[in-house]
Amino acid sequence: MKVRIHFAMILVASSCFAQTRVQDTLYVAEDTTPIFRNPGKGWVFYTTWFNTMTPEQVARGSVCYSRFSWADLQPTATTYNWPTIDQQMARCKAAGMRYAFGVMNVSMDWGPDDGYAVPKWVFDSGATYYRVQDIRRPTLFNVIPYWTNNPVFFAKQNAFIQALANRYKGSPDLAWVDIRSYGNWGEGHLGSINKDETGKTIVEPTPKALMQDYFLPYFHAFAGTQLIIPFGHHGFDSTYRWAVDSGMGMRRDGLPDWSDGSDIGWADGKQPTVVEYTDNYTNLVASGVWKDSTVTKAVLRAHASYAEISRGDPVGFIKSADAYMKNLANKIGYHFVLKSISLPWTHMVAKSPFYVSMNWVNLGTTNLYRQNAFLGLALLDSTNKLVDTAWIKGVDPKSWRPGKIAVSDSVTFTKALPGRYTLAVGLFTSKTKTNPDYRIGNSGRDSLGWTHLGPSQSSGSP
Repeated sequence: MKVRIHFAMILVASSCFAQTRVQDTLYVAEDTTPIFRNPGKGWVFYTTWFNTMTPEQVARGSVCYSRFSWADLQPTATTYNWPTIDQQMARCKAAGMRYAFGVMNVSMDWGPDDGYAVPKWVFDSGATYYRVQDIRRPTLFNVIPYWTNNPVFFAKQNAFIQALANRYKGSPDLAWVDIRSYGNWGEGHLGSINKDETGKTIVEPTPKALMQDYFLPYFHAFAGTQLIIPFGHHGFDSTYRWAVDSGMGMRRDGLPDWSDGSDIGWADGKQPTVVEYTDNYTNLVASGVWKDSTVTKAVLRAHASYAEISRGDPVGFIKSADAYMKNLANKIGYHFVLKSISLPWTHMVAKSPFYVSMNWVNLGTTNLYRQNAFLGLALLDSTNKLVDTAWIKGVDPKSWRPGKIAVSDSVTFTKALPGRYTLAVGLFTSKTKTNPDYRIGNSGRDSLGWTHLGPSQSSGSP
């Protein structure tokens, strides 16, 4: 039987102990159980495929994600189909997840049946285009905008992007927005759409034009929202570097056979990265491409904050790739573990400052990005009810790189009266919250999110 020991703290009324108090060190037990859901990191569902899952399976996901064609969302120049996004966002929120999406201008081989991912009215307004035979539907021709020197297309696209931002910018339910305006499926390359129906080669934008015509409209419209751009090819590297330095994260569609993750791994420490596989898990296994060790190395090489739960058959993936998911759960993104805490445990003076120092470690592959994070200590009474919270000042967990982190501060419990309490620690996305909403990798976490501090060996032992 596992027994958890809570280390009691005693607050006294008199300051006569001030000269005799000593710093005792408590070494805190780690819990290696996979944490699948935490702010700013985790596994990503494709939204249409989690409805019939069990609660335990849904709990594997941290974000759910959708892609739309522009034509899905703006059927006419003056009407918008926002419920298409709103309904999916609401479903994700109800399932305890945040939402992410991207809007495409081409979706060959699974896109609209009429071949128009860009609304037809845009071309009727004078945007120039070419046509490409669909990969899987040979009787269908996709109507695709020329990617350069197309002022009507850019003007209509930019107006749509602004309308999109007016509706969704700043939503607390939004994890990120993909910039998927350029290339097939918005993946940042022309690939199978690089020639028109006559065989003529289509001109790509220059790196500068990619920035100006495709990235900057989103950058200006969605100020303050996390944007993610897809890696297309190395010819655009200079623009990718600019984008990351400007606050945009990177995405790589194509692990493990088209990419080993290094295409976007250089963004580590600057912006989050997102990874997706080239196909669904079942097909990758059948073709011999999928090996847990190979894909794991690629995800870690990308320093991914988010990784795909395979589309197509997520239930089968969760069951069959269980070991893969558990192995990566505490490695993708950040993973904070408290190793030790030092403070005057037994005779602290109520409503008087005391010195505390903590040693943490980030066992993940990269930083915590964008999400606010506040570190607090709590005093709990004998029924585990919160009595008082003291915030650790000058601490920004977004700066906690993989490895060891030392934290120290002088803090005060301002509400607690003299008595015996249990000390707990927590990480919060906001100081307005009563209980922590981050989960840390230590044993002793209660149902409200506080991690009760108890000795892994004994107080003061190494």
